[in-house]
Amino acid sequence: MHRDNKHLLYPLGCNIIIEDVSTGKPENVLAAHSDVVTCLAIDNTGNYIASGQVTYMGFKAAIVLWDYETKKPICELSLHKVKIEALAFTLDSKYLISLGGRDDGSVIIWNLAKKEALCGSSAQVDSAGITHCLASSRALNDVFVTAGNDTLRVWQLDAPNRKIRPTDVQLGGGIKREVICIEVVDHLFEPGYVFCGTTSGDILGINMKSCFLQFLVPHKERFSLGVSALSFIAAQDCHTLEFLLGTGDGLLGRYEIKISRDKKDKIVATLKHKAGLQPWQDEKKSGQKSAINSIAKRGKGHMFFVGTENSQVYRFNFAELKAELIKTCHWSQVNDIAFPNGFSEVVVTCQEEEIRVWHLTTGTELRRYTVANMTCNALCIDKSGKLIFTAWNDGRVRVLGFGKNPKTKQLEMVEKFVIRDAHNKGVTAIAVTNCGTKLITGGGEGQVRVWKLSTDLETGIAARADLVENMKEHKGSVTAIQVHPEDKECVTASTDGSTIVWDLNTCSRKQIFLANTLFKCVCYGAKGIHILTSGTDRKVAFWDKTDGILLRELEGSKGAINAMDISCDGTIYVTGGEQKLLKVATYEEGTTTHVGVGHSEAITKHWKFVQKPLLSLGEEGTAEDVGGGVSLPGLPGSDLKTTLIIEKNDIETENNACSVLLIESLPSGLYVDAFQLESHAKMGGPKVLTDMPVDTEAPEYLSGQHELYVFATIPPEKLVSSEVMVTISLPVHARYHKPSIDVDKIYVPIVMYHPRVLLNCSKQESRKVEAPCDDQNMSVCSWAEVTYRSDSHFVEFQVPVGYVYDTRVVVFGTSVVIILGCSFLLYIIAFFDNWKIKAKES
Repeated sequence: MHRDNKHLLYPLGCNIIIEDVSTGKPENVLAAHSDVVTCLAIDNTGNYIASGQVTYMGFKAAIVLWDYETKKPICELSLHKVKIEALAFTLDSKYLISLGGRDDGSVIIWNLAKKEALCGSSAQVDSAGITHCLASSRALNDVFVTAGNDTLRVWQLDAPNRKIRPTDVQLGGGIKREVICIEVVDHLFEPGYVFCGTTSGDILGINMKSCFLQFLVPHKERFSLGVSALSFIAAQDCHTLEFLLGTGDGLLGRYEIKISRDKKDKIVATLKHKAGLQPWQDEKKSGQKSAINSIAKRGKGHMFFVGTENSQVYRFNFAELKAELIKTCHWSQVNDIAFPNGFSEVVVTCQEEEIRVWHLTTGTELRRYTVANMTCNALCIDKSGKLIFTAWNDGRVRVLGFGKNPKTKQLEMVEKFVIRDAHNKGVTAIAVTNCGTKLITGGGEGQVRVWKLSTDLETGIAARADLVENMKEHKGSVTAIQVHPEDKECVTASTDGSTIVWDLNTCSRKQIFLANTLFKCVCYGAKGIHILTSGTDRKVAFWDKTDGILLRELEGSKGAINAMDISCDGTIYVTGGEQKLLKVATYEEGTTTHVGVGHSEAITKHWKFVQKPLLSLGEEGTAEDVGGGVSLPGLPGSDLKTTLIIEKNDIETENNACSVLLIESLPSGLYVDAFQLESHAKMGGPKVLTDMPVDTEAPEYLSGQHELYVFATIPPEKLVSSEVMVTISLPVHARYHKPSIDVDKIYVPIVMYHPRVLLNCSKQESRKVEAPCDDQNMSVCSWAEVTYRSDSHFVEFQVPVGYVYDTRVVVFGTSVVIILGCSFLLYIIAFFDNWKIKAKES
């Protein structure tokens, strides 16, 4: 919870969501991380947000420091390896403390003013386990605590000498614990205490002054699956403290810790729940043992929010301890998605153990069906929308419908019938015909089975399934099935590198396509005459369904393509996979028109086209509403135009002068010509300053990224209108690229992100930035960096490249042209000299 008590912050994949508590709607999405966000921290002033992420083994994980007012990243801090485990600001907000994960094991202090590391140290001794959590003191600017598996330390920061000095807490009596949460209470009385929740289900009370264990509660009946979250509420006096406590099995309660001394002057403590209240546990989820991960108080705690391990967010009333589920999403990889026929307001998704029905407009979960310890691999909905066919890894097909619960009288998802032992290695793909009379399933053993659906006369829906045919052609797992619109045939893809078209009337093979890849997805092309396939070879292949000929093959991604679908009118198709990007391309030309950015993990099996928006599924358990960037066919040299529309209320017009500074970051594949920019400025164009000399002859692979400072002035006559429109044109050129080894890869993409926009006349409370005053770079001025909305995240240029195997032809042709050209020039020179001599003689 932010310090203003109006906004709730939580990570969603690689993004951070800022949500208005009163409306329950996201206001901002902070996107700067390249992988899953693992931790968040807000400083005591509310001006800064810090977020950490996880990354690949061997790489450094990034910490991003955000400005809360502008919602822009201030800087990126990278020293920890693989994962950021925890973050905390010091009391005075001058320093940020970061804790690395198991592959790093270090604590680092960051100086926020200088945006650099101040000092660091190993988080634990070599004989201890992994450090899990971190908390800073509420009373002292230079004290913080770390804890984990058999390690508990109180640290002292010595900023002038750039040192941190740990003091190991003595538990004594052979006590060993793994601490997973910390709450420091040292600002109300002396001595202060550190309360540590452990996996053993008890709480350690540590004296901050002596660094000794003072007490341990409860003594007998410990909490099941450990104490996973602690939040201090209030202290009635120095002997009675009230906490919100969450456990590993989803229990939450208001507990009081009473500290006293016995007859021998020994400190003793007791833990009791608040009288008149019962601990809370979600009855629907209690069987899943979903741990409570975090507790966020609003104000002094009259309202608080609780986040759980299975991605649920609850809003609690503190007085009555009553909860309301306000947010939920999948907690593991989403495997499949399906829409009812002709209806895009409701969507059905599946994951490990669960199938969920969502209302797409509001994003709320409507119904849920659970099978413990099983995974739903795929699902489909019949044309009537009354039955959901689901494929599970236990080899069963569970057919679900909707019916009233006799106890609650509410409409719920119920099991209509089950096809047992449908496949002996799990059901991996499923599809139903449009007429609803046949069901096609694929298994992990490679078999494709056709089932006849028998309809119940009373209900008019399928009530049983009988096996019609077992087709054995594939040698690997069946990954995708799609039925032809006319129900006469279907096509299946497999990891054995084969795609087969089956006749559903005769249950025999009509055509087979073979490729050196693991096919992940397949679909019918325009009018059902083409077959589109993709897989681990990163290509989208177009096949002729009749002859089995490969018509064309396009480069679709830099990683394996896991999902593909085509629009209803057959004009565009989408692909996505390991690259984490959703790409929209035209069917006829095969050129990429839009790119969707948002997933932090690979896009998984399927998505479906609906009228609006387009949904994709990721391994991080989210469904993304894809917007994305704009891709343009590039030219070797053209003008890049940036249009800014600024409201008059946001501009200070007293001096009748306003300047705009765009800081453009050009990728290595683009460059600008300094002489062209100079002549362009003389003809009324913007003045440009480069951060380094630009080599216009260097190819792309020998060049680097460079920044441009583009200066433009808003004329006084434009400041009169309600909206000020500024168009800045910048001539850019594409560099030479390495020739492609793929004959079909005739273009390479160059991605250019939007610039930073700075004004010297802004009324917004923006972050001040020091930047050159003009293109002469003689002095530095203070500019206001403004936030803006854009139609797209980036611009992508398509630059033509050559074919590597044409190198000899190109070299030979170039040599011949050079020789002929030089010979012609020599002939002209000789002829001119002879003519000149003859002219003199005459």
